Amino acid sequence: MSDVFLLHGAGATSPTLLPLERALREGGHAKVHRFRYPVSELPFEECLDALSEHMETIVAKTDPIIIIGQSLGGVFANNLHRKGWSNIVLSIYVASPLSGARLLSQLKRFVPRCVWNLICRGRYVQYEHLMTKGPEDEPPHEYATISTAWPLLTLDGCVYQDETMLDPAYHHHIPWSTHWTLFSTPVLAIKVLSLIEDVEADQEIDILVSSYVMT
Repeated sequence: MSDVFLLHGAGATSPTLLPLERALREGGHAKVHRFRYPVSELPFEECLDALSEHMETIVAKTDPIIIIGQSLGGVFANNLHRKGWSNIVLSIYVASPLSGARLLSQLKRFVPRCVWNLICRGRYVQYEHLMTKGPEDEPPHEYATISTAWPLLTLDGCVYQDETMLDPAYHHHIPWSTHWTLFSTPVLAIKVLSLIEDVEADQEIDILVSSYVMT
């Protein structure tokens, strides 16, 4: 069974992901890793390097892993393959601004500078990255994107639904939730477990087929 890494976003901390970690463990995934990384303290590439180095202290780059990223954590998850993590079998991006976050640009135009600085606090360097980045490329492995939204809107409070997609064919939407409450929503845990089970079932089939061909 693959190791599962949970990556929090810029406006969150590691405990944010505790409900999902519990659901994964109850679903039979014993190797779940949840930790803090310098998402709000370093520029994007430096933080990606620090994240990759920390992961290497936990698992080798030859062992199969699954990455679940919350918000900005999903953007980091989508770039880990650039750091040599070719062993990712599945990445799941939850409410992740994969095409940037235009709400930040909208707020910056209309709120006073002192209010903007209060909103950004230590995350300013990452917010600037989100306001200027282009759409993410699809990763070279299996992936899924998940969005949520306020009732009757396409905004979850931080990210617009279209910003969370790469290919609509691999996208899932959970209504009646917000950017901040999504991880306490049972529907999310059910969806994540289902996505993981599908990929691991495919892996087992591939192993059986390979063994049969070799014999």
